[in-house]
Amino acid sequence: MKNPRTRIHSVQFAILLLIPAFGFVGCNQSNPGNWDQATVQSKLQEKMKLESLELVPASGGLTGSGTDAEGQTYKITVTQDPAAKELSYVAEGDRGATEEGSIAGGY
Repeated sequence: MKNPRTRIHSVQFAILLLIPAFGFVGCNQSNPGNWDQATVQSKLQEKMKLESLELVPASGGLTGSGTDAEGQTYKITVTQDPAAKELSYVAEGDRGATEEGSIAGGY
């Protein structure tokens, strides 16, 4: 029979090995303030229901343009705040539409 302490240490070790596999440690996916460019682009395109979206790095975040299903083109500015676990965006359409919003942690 194994020593109970050895069994506990074995379980703790197994848990420590599994945590990174499930993304619990340092998981940037749950922190929009740390999302990489591709993730921001994908999530924002989904949120704004854009047919296309192209973002590039800019001072303090990302900037670019996207087009919706009706053909309206938006100029988009994205800022990210890792401490607040949030990204915010402003989108100005070429036909006068304006959208401001944010995505917070736990999205």
